[in-house]
Amino acid sequence: MGEANTLKAIGRAQTDVQEGLSYLLSAQALYEQIGDFYSQGVNLYYLGGLYAQTQQTEAALSAFQSAADLGKQIGFEPLVTATEKAIESLRSS
Repeated sequence: MGEANTLKAIGRAQTDVQEGLSYLLSAQALYEQIGDFYSQGVNLYYLGGLYAQTQQTEAALSAFQSAADLGKQIGFEPLVTATEKAIESLRSS
């Protein structure tokens, strides 16, 4: 999990959105491999934000919805609330 967390941190720190996406996608694959639903959900939330920045609305909505679903599955309400707000914001813009 240490490698995935490092990739996520590097991805979030990138000023180049495409590089950020690359790191976050790598982290996502590792989180899925180890079955860490919490980290998958949080990372998907970050991915959704980067997709939204690059006008990839459908990818952003998909990432946010997946994050919300994981948040519900593990009972992490702050993630569910944040992703639902992000989805609403994207749909209204």
